[in-house]
Amino acid sequence: MHATQVLDTHLQKMCQGIHKARWKALMSTVSALIQGKKLSVTGLGRSMQGKAYEKHQIKKADRLIGNAYLNQERTHIYGALAAWFIGGCRHPLIHVDWSALNPDQKFHWLRATIPVGGRALPVYEESHQQKKYGNPRVEKRFLQTLKTLLPENCCPIIVTDSGFRTPWFRSVQSMGWDFVGRVGGQTLVSPQGKAAWVRTEEIFETATGHARYQGYIDLVRNHPLTCHAYLVKKKKQGRIKNNKQGQRSTSVQSEKNAHRERTPWLIVTSLSGGTKITKRIINIYKTRMQIEEAFRDMKSSRWGFSFSEAQCTTPYRFENLMLVGTLATFAVWLMGKVAELKQWQYRYQANTTKTRTILSTFFLGCRVFRKSSITFRKHEYNEAIKAMRQQVWEQTYV
Repeated sequence: MHATQVLDTHLQKMCQGIHKARWKALMSTVSALIQGKKLSVTGLGRSMQGKAYEKHQIKKADRLIGNAYLNQERTHIYGALAAWFIGGCRHPLIHVDWSALNPDQKFHWLRATIPVGGRALPVYEESHQQKKYGNPRVEKRFLQTLKTLLPENCCPIIVTDSGFRTPWFRSVQSMGWDFVGRVGGQTLVSPQGKAAWVRTEEIFETATGHARYQGYIDLVRNHPLTCHAYLVKKKKQGRIKNNKQGQRSTSVQSEKNAHRERTPWLIVTSLSGGTKITKRIINIYKTRMQIEEAFRDMKSSRWGFSFSEAQCTTPYRFENLMLVGTLATFAVWLMGKVAELKQWQYRYQANTTKTRTILSTFFLGCRVFRKSSITFRKHEYNEAIKAMRQQVWEQTYV
């Protein structure tokens, strides 16, 4: 059986309120996405299996993506997925970030994911117009919805980058959760025992390659927020981007990226522990890169589902496409994990390296799905789900 059948069997039992015809169309669309790797209305329609003309299949995909009932019911599906792979994990890490949905940046993507063995699986996501990008009220409603989807007694640790500021940290704490975030260079802070307020750029000057606990600090002079702080300067990776003449690139984007990589990290958190958990806090923040890779899995036309090519005019149509992408990601990940447990990843590598992971679970699952003759048994998928939960537990905070 294919992983889409596993989704059909397990999730439908947990989402009884969804109309059977709509559910059948949703599963058909998920299979079409994995087959064609084009997350757009026309891309999904052209990849659907069947004897119907492509025109009619595109209409079928358009009706599903434009279905308002599906948009209302998608929270039930996200909740079922969260219960499936989070289970009884009490303090999982959840990454939250914004990303532009298309090149013109008219719509943005607010997403929460959970790290699973080097990649991140979606927990919940929304689409918003440009004017609502970074809006504290939108972000607080997002957290409130996320709380309704998580299992009871689940108190996650929310990990974010420097784009999320003090209002976000307060919203996280109002949910009874903890946060780990990075503070940007222009933020005013007041270190422990000092009355003066300084920009974090001044604190960056004291950063070293060895992570240090900075004690309590207050964020923002107007209505301060007290939290723990950790400072570290990343080691140089030696990455140099060259232009077509073979010389070091001096473009605006290249210089911006270089400055970002040179900037030390001032990590703030509500977790108590002081110097005892310094290394642990830094490692928690390092897992944040996994949500960036999850964005790439969806948006990239080379490695993922080509979501950046989708053209929609309303947020809810983007959200329905996201739902299809989430289910397809989960199905592909299951197939990839089964293949890893069977040691099949070496069959798909372009080299003979066995000392490190070459192919991601997501990419491996996509390649396995292309081999339509390959099917796995139900107990093999159950083993993959157990392995997934184990990886979630390994990255949790106990």
